[in-house]
Amino acid sequence: MAMDIWDRVADALAFDVASALAKHRAKPLYQVMGSEIERAFAAYFEVAGAMHLGVFKLVNSLPDPDPNGGFFLLPQAQIGEYRVDFIFGSFMDPRLSSCVAIELDGHEWHERTKEQAARDKSRDRALSVSCGRVIRFTGSEIYRDMSRCALETVTVYSAIVRGGA
Repeated sequence: MAMDIWDRVADALAFDVASALAKHRAKPLYQVMGSEIERAFAAYFEVAGAMHLGVFKLVNSLPDPDPNGGFFLLPQAQIGEYRVDFIFGSFMDPRLSSCVAIELDGHEWHERTKEQAARDKSRDRALSVSCGRVIRFTGSEIYRDMSRCALETVTVYSAIVRGGA
């Protein structure tokens, strides 16, 4: 049975995505990330973000405003006394107050005890003073459905832009 042309397109795209992921994982910026789940999330966001959002870049510092637009993901961002896993924002308005701070939580470090939960809640409140919003995903959520987590991030960002943070 001859392969349908659309099957060939799907195969070619799968190869292109696999090649893109290999290139992304080799970037030095991926080495500063704290875990494989963070690297996987960043790679998904970088490849899918370019496909769905247009201009999308992984950056190593908050960028200067760019009226041409596009989106960025900043790993291991320092906000006051805290370091967050990622900052997601737009090049059009990269002010921290217009961005989403993203935390990816491994079960062993977050909310296993009342003390851990209290520490995370206190941290989120402190970060919310600087950021448009702080969101958290568990490692299980990322592993199970990265696309949903990325979409939720973009949805939260959109609410900030509309003034509904």
